[in-house]
Amino acid sequence: MKKAGDEMTVQESKDNIEAKMAELCAALKQNAAMEQWGDLDNDKLKDLLTVLIRIYASKVKAGIEAEPASRTELSQTDTSIFVDHLLRLVQVELFEVQMWRSIGSKY
Repeated sequence: MKKAGDEMTVQESKDNIEAKMAELCAALKQNAAMEQWGDLDNDKLKDLLTVLIRIYASKVKAGIEAEPASRTELSQTDTSIFVDHLLRLVQVELFEVQMWRSIGSKY
């Protein structure tokens, strides 16, 4: 057992983060049926989404291909809303994304 002030190893840190991710995901899924997310703090949600997007992009840039989300758990409408708002936030037009795709960007 570690004493106060001892640093975690990289593996312990990863394990800790993954356990907390699983716990958060389970809690959100458990409450998803209520669909009353209006009271959820927007700044905390924004911080969480920002970190998750950066983690995902970092993995893709490193050549680690993974689906960004569960295809069976997202509707086309939910996905379109999220992508539309995200693209507007960073001031990227859809045609720019398509151009980027067509030239075969390797990040």
